[in-house]
Amino acid sequence: MMYFEKQGSGPPVVLVHGLGAYSFSWRDMLAALKGSHTTYAVDLVGFGQSPAPPGFANTMTAQADAVSAFIKTQSLVDPILIGHSMGGGISLRIAEQAGKNGQPNLNKMVLVAPVAYSPPKLALGPDLGELSKLLALPDFDPSQFSRQLASQILSQAYAKSSRVTSQQIDGYARGLSSHAQLRAFLEHSSKLGEIAVPAEKLAGIMVDTLIIWGEEDGFLNINDGYNLEKALGNASLQPIKDCGHIPQEEQPAETRKLIKAFL
Repeated sequence: MMYFEKQGSGPPVVLVHGLGAYSFSWRDMLAALKGSHTTYAVDLVGFGQSPAPPGFANTMTAQADAVSAFIKTQSLVDPILIGHSMGGGISLRIAEQAGKNGQPNLNKMVLVAPVAYSPPKLALGPDLGELSKLLALPDFDPSQFSRQLASQILSQAYAKSSRVTSQQIDGYARGLSSHAQLRAFLEHSSKLGEIAVPAEKLAGIMVDTLIIWGEEDGFLNINDGYNLEKALGNASLQPIKDCGHIPQEEQPAETRKLIKAFL
């Protein structure tokens, strides 16, 4: 069962978060869209309040299948899909599969710094191997570790780390505060190189697409955005100045403006 937050009324919009996040990352976007759209902000499998069933593959492809199943379960017709980072890679997979073997079609798609060609560059202390060892310790308390991890991720993701607020750190820390959440984070981190849509298949994605990218993104270079704009059949790239990898957090007003105009 995939947890989600539903708000508003109107055409359906499904929002898919990135690695180490959950529906919390879309709180401002939900408030901006609920007057004109019905929004569904999901927690991906193993993240936020969504459980992780044994044997789940923890890949973008597996998550795309789960989101597609969610869309069908909710009986959403031609939803708009908004995906950030890993969620963008997941969204690309859903778009590439649209209409095949009963998979849902999409109305439009917004990709915010999506994982399309290569995994994000994230340098953490401790590294992922050390974190895996910590999780195996019987007395390890994730709640003591989660805020440090959230702070590190946000500081690296922003163009200016001074903009990161305590509210943001606390919010993201809640999504990294259990053994299950940290295991999902670790598993997906190690498999982000398994790109969900091969480059040669991108041209077959014809859904009307807006790509948003921070010009100072240190995790995924904006050149990936320009390459993706050229590769997709019907896409336009909108760069955001003075912005890193999480535009909806660091430059929320500009991000909202671009998305609302596109929708």
